Order: sequence, then C-alpha cells, then structure tokens
Amino acid sequence: MNHMYDFSKYTAAHRTDFVCVVILVLLAALLLSRALFDPDGMIQPASDGVRQIAFYHEFIRDSFQKGEFPLWNTYIYSGYPFAANLAGPLYHPLFLMATLFPFNSAYTYLIFIHLAILGIGTYALFRSYAFGRLACLLGATVVMLNGKVLADIFVGGFISGIMLISLFPWLLLLIDKQIRNPNTINSLLLAGVLGLSFFAGHPQLFLLQAYFCLFYGAYRTFMHRKRVNITKFILFSGFSLVLTFLVVGVQLIPQLELLSHSPRAGADDSREFNFQVSFPPWYLVHFLFPHAFGNAADGSYVGNAHFHELSVFSGIVALVLAGVGILNRNKERLFFMLVLLLSFLSALGQYLPMFAEIVFDLPLLSSFRVPARFMWFFVFSIAFFAAAGLDSFTRDASRISRKQIHYARLLCGIAGASLAGLLFVMIIFEDRVRSVELHVFNSLSAKSAQVASPVIGRLVETLPRVYTHQLIDVAIAGTVFIFCYLLLLKGLKWFGQEVVARSFFLLVCVELIVFGSTLYYVSSASVVFPQSAVGERLGGLEGPFRILNFAGLSQTVAQRHSLQLIGGYEGSLTKEYLDFTNRAVGVRDISPTNALRIRGGINNITAPIFLDVLNTKIIVSYENVSNPRFENGGSVDENGKTVFIYTNPYALPRAALFTVAEKTSSREDSLACLEKMTTLDRICVEQGPPLIGTPGFSAVDVLEYSPTRIRLIADSDERAYLALSEVYYPGWIARVDGIETEIYRAYGMIRGVLLEPGKHVIEFNYEPQSFRTGLTASVLGIVLMIIALISHYCAGSRNKRSSAK
Repeated sequence: MNHMYDFSKYTAAHRTDFVCVVILVLLAALLLSRALFDPDGMIQPASDGVRQIAFYHEFIRDSFQKGEFPLWNTYIYSGYPFAANLAGPLYHPLFLMATLFPFNSAYTYLIFIHLAILGIGTYALFRSYAFGRLACLLGATVVMLNGKVLADIFVGGFISGIMLISLFPWLLLLIDKQIRNPNTINSLLLAGVLGLSFFAGHPQLFLLQAYFCLFYGAYRTFMHRKRVNITKFILFSGFSLVLTFLVVGVQLIPQLELLSHSPRAGADDSREFNFQVSFPPWYLVHFLFPHAFGNAADGSYVGNAHFHELSVFSGIVALVLAGVGILNRNKERLFFMLVLLLSFLSALGQYLPMFAEIVFDLPLLSSFRVPARFMWFFVFSIAFFAAAGLDSFTRDASRISRKQIHYARLLCGIAGASLAGLLFVMIIFEDRVRSVELHVFNSLSAKSAQVASPVIGRLVETLPRVYTHQLIDVAIAGTVFIFCYLLLLKGLKWFGQEVVARSFFLLVCVELIVFGSTLYYVSSASVVFPQSAVGERLGGLEGPFRILNFAGLSQTVAQRHSLQLIGGYEGSLTKEYLDFTNRAVGVRDISPTNALRIRGGINNITAPIFLDVLNTKIIVSYENVSNPRFENGGSVDENGKTVFIYTNPYALPRAALFTVAEKTSSREDSLACLEKMTTLDRICVEQGPPLIGTPGFSAVDVLEYSPTRIRLIADSDERAYLALSEVYYPGWIARVDGIETEIYRAYGMIRGVLLEPGKHVIEFNYEPQSFRTGLTASVLGIVLMIIALISHYCAGSRNKRSSAK
C-alpha cells in the first residue's frame, strides 16, 4: 500500500486545471469543427501546404510503403537530398505518424493537436507566473487563436510553423524549472523539447526561438540569482544542449552539408532579399480591423504581399486587458515589455534599417529573410499582458488600481466613439466613397490598359468585398469597445469582478473563433490531389525522363504519377542547380523557392542545351512553342484548358556513353564548355582525363532505378565516360563491377564515371557520410538519455532505501 498513488493529492485545484485544459481543447475543436467532423473534407491548405507539406507527406508515405528510407527525392529539381531538407519535418514523431493516414485527415488532425499543445503549454507557463486560472485560460486562448498563428496555418500553409510554435511555451516553462531546480529529469525534458522543435522543420523560426530562450534564460537567472546554484544550472543546461545536438544530429549534420550549397546562404543573399517581408507599421491596424485590406482566404485581400506574415489580430478585448495588465507590477512585466519593444522594432526590417542591420548582423541571422516573423513574440507578449490584466479582475479589489481602471475606460471610450463615428461615416457616405474609388480605379485602368488592366480589374472586382469586410470589422470593433466600456464603468459594481472577468473571457473566445473561421474553408482532398489528364498521359510513357513544366503540373500530381520535374517549389535546391537552370533562360533568379519560373514562358529559353543535359524529354505548356527544336506531341484538356505537350529529341538519355571528353579545371569552365556547344557531341569533365574518340553519345540501359540506387549496364569498344543525368552532390558512391570509382562533375552539374573498354555493370548508391555520422550521433544521444534516466531513478531508489533505514 505504501507504493500506491496517493489520490488525495488530486485536489479541487487540479480538477479546475483539468477543466481549463479541456476548454482549450474544445476551443480548438470548435474552430476546426467543419473539418474535424467532415470525413470527406479537409482544411484547404494554402500554397505551402499544397506544394510542400502534401508533397512531403505523400513522398515519405510512398517511400515507407516501398521499404525505402526517403534520403533522396527524384521528383523535383532533378533530385535533391530530401533527408537534409531544411524545411522538412521528416523526423518529427507526429508527422511520421501522420503519414500512416491519408493527407486530408492527417493535415487537419496535425493542426488540431498542435493548437491544443500550444494552448495547454501557454496555460501551464502562465500558471507558473502565479496568474489565476481564468487569466491563464484567456492568455492561452489568445496565444492559440491569434491572427499570427492562424494566418500562418490557413493562409500560409505552414504546418511546420505551428509544430514548432506549439512547443515554445513548453520551452520557457522547462527553462524556468531548470533555473529553479536543475536536475537530470528537467535536463532530459528540455533536451527532448528542443529536439522536437528542431525536427519540426522551420529552421529560421527555430533560430529566433533559440535566441528568445537564451534571452529569457539570462533574464530569469538574474531575477532568481539569490536562489540559483549557478554552477549546477550551467552544468545541467550544458548537458541538455549536448544531448540536443546529439539527438538532432541525424538531420542537423546533413542540413549543415546542404546549407553550404544553399542559395539562401552566402554572398548570393542581398540585404534587400533578406528584408523582403518586413512588417509595415500601418499594419498595426490589424489589431482592430483584421480585414482592413480584405480577406486573404476568400481572395479579396488587396494589401501587402504575404498576409500570413502580417496578420496580428489578437482580439480587441485582449488589447483592452493588455492595457490594464501592462501597469501591473509583477516580476515578468519588464521582460515582456522589452520583448514587446524589441520584437516590434526587429519586425519593421526595411522600415527601420539602422536597428534591423544591427539585429541581422547577429550570428546565423545573416540569411534570415522574414523580419515580420518577430511579430510572433510581439503577439505572445500581448497575450501575457492580457492575462495579467484579467488577473487584476480575479483578485481582491485592493489589487486593482484606480489608474488601471481609468486608463482602460479612457481607452475604450475614445476608441469606441471613434469607431462609431467611422462606422456612421461609412454607412452614410457608402455610395459616394465607393463611386470615388471606382472612378479612380477606372481612370488608372484607362491610362494603363495594357500593363495594369488585369491588376486594376481585379481590384475593382474585389473592392465591394473589401468594403464589406471593413464595414463588418468596424461594427464589431465599435460594439466590443462600447461593451467593454460599460463593463468597466458599471459592471464591477453591478455584477462583481468574477462576472466581469468571465464576460471578458467569453468575448475573447467569440472574437477569435469568429475571426479564425474567416481564414479557412473546407474542401475535398481532390483539390490537393486532383485527377490530372496530363499526369495520366505522361505517366504511361517509358522512362526515366524529366519534364519542363509550364502548365501548372503540381508536385503532388507528379509524385503520384512518378513524373520527374526539373523545376519545383521549395527552398532546398542547391545554388549550383539554380545557377545551372537559370543559364537556360539567361536570367539570374535569386529566389530559391521557385526555380525555373521563366517569365514569358517557354519561348524565352535562350540556351536549351542546358535542358538537354538534364534529360528534359517532355515540355508541357499552356502556350504554343515556337522553338523548332521541340516536336509537337499533341495536347490534352486539363480543367477546361488546353495543355500542349512537346518532345525534345535532343535530350540526353538518363545515362549515355561519350568517347570524346574535354577536361576542365573548374565548374565555371565546364559551364563555359557547355555554352559553346550546339549539340551534345562531347562531355565536359571537371578534373577528369580527356578522351579523343568519335563525337556523339550512345544510350546506356538502366537495369534498376530508385531514388537512392541506380544500376546500369554499359558496353564500349574504347575508353569512355558514362554520363548519368543526375545531380552531382556529395554522398553518391559509384561502383564499377563492384569496385568503387571516382565520380567526376560533368557539364558542371551531373555525374560522370570513367570506364575502360568492355562490358560493365555500374551502380550508384546514395550513402552520405553526413547521414551516417548524424545517425550515429542521434543513437548515441538517445542511449545517453536512457542511461541518464535509469541512473536518476536508481539513485532515487537508493536514497529512499537509505532514508527508510
């Protein structure tokens, strides 16, 4: 009986905490109810959800079903190291579990689970600040359902973002526990949560959170300096960091290898590129009017690009309460005031260049390109002060200062009166305002009919919906402010503090649920994985071959039909590949997200021989191709649009033999060698021995082809180079008749192997040393965690036995 759990410890207070947790879960379920309870529907993901997350999900699932580990992806960018992907949650346990289910249900439940984790973690963190339960519940609701989080999910499609952010409050909570009581268990928990944060697959946001945690840890250590054993804290915290680096090694080390080849790192990234998504100061209007520039979900948004990075709506009631809470005197107030100020200044980016240059000169931030993401910490601070403000109403009356109440009343009164006046003006002068705006837009359209007409036309078409959104926002904001003012003016006397506090909480819930429901919609999974006439037509062709896509052929459709694209959408291609493909069209596109997005279409290709090297046998396009080197392969109807299919008879086979080789001393020389050619009559090999033979090439038979293993059989009467049209990248090993041989870089981009005369079996395997080293580190880290855990409990048992004696 002595070893049984003492249920008397489970007090009424614990039951109340459990009820609060249940409420947070129900709020997340209420927001997502349309998708959660529709078995045939799904939350319609935005661009990144469709182009990246669905693609990752399906590729991982398909690889596991084939008994393969997804180290290398062949479907986009002519192949790239998938396991080293800077943005892929390949090792996150929940994402891996989600690949067991269809994407439509997996996507919805991943969002639901991580919203709940975020809310519960925030509740636990604010409870550790000694806030009342209702105040913590309100703060957690604001963090869980604010515009920054929801827009990132529904408009940006960043599932990796919510997977990472959901662990943020848990990190802060564990840092506090480590400061107050540094021990093995807290160290293991901290290492585990840090590892999960890294595996979420959002390196830039992970870096920001890491800086925040360092700042938070330093501040909290200073605040508790009289009660902290600094030496013990440093030792256990160092142990946590070492374990974290070991556990994430399986992805960290390959990522570092890929990073050295990334177009987002190094001199290619300009200051302008890094600051391309800064937070415009006037977008603070989103705190009051979340749809001030239209709704990005229904297509009526007419504001700055990247709405999901700029949306910061946290509820008007939360702002009122934050105004009260910022005057509270608690230990954490100064820290979050600093965060509020510094995060806003950093988010301004290009709008405050002097400060931004200081921030982005910090180590590892030089390639950070979205300053607006600092607004996550700004919104989190607003939630903290809102919780502090509501806490004032749930304490004794003596804890509420007159200054706080007068300040909140004044804020509500002025804002409510102003909004009521604005609403009156919008209603009275609706026809006049709209006619003036339409007149301006029509005038602009008439002056620039050829250039701006499509854009202006969309604005004119969208204007009534934008105006409707603005009208609704103003009406809601005015109503909420006036209601808050009345509650503050008479509610405390009439109903008491507890009723007023609960009213504020319910208002916040209603505001955020209604706002969140405007940002997403439910549709069929066929929108993400549509039936594709182009995919079915090309999927039946004999391969392998690659496709140049100008007809909206999505990555998910390509993967489903086993089609390989030379373009793609994500940031994990190498700068060498981006440079190579850009030479085909004579441009320099520094955007790594959309490789080979050729302006003007296929007829702008200036150097098609670069496409020939990449085994580009098929071109699909919405427009007719005027280049005579491409042959008409017919057309298909795709959703009411005609898609033209062209073949390229000059494309290099996936594997070919060359008996003429030109030696080059560098990659740039190899590219220059290729640019001088009109046909592929020889191979340009970096640092390889030259060959003199018969110009031209002959195809090589492919015996086996998978993402990480390729087997070929070649027969030549003379010495020759085997040119394999696969991206040259570290980690690939070539064996000729079972004997490892050197892989040369050919044409500055693909792989070449020197063969002696005769018949040979050539095998290429992707066996990256970076993955093996990382896997060893991760296994070592997990073993150390298990040993530390066992040692901790063994030591605890010994101490109990000693005490008993």
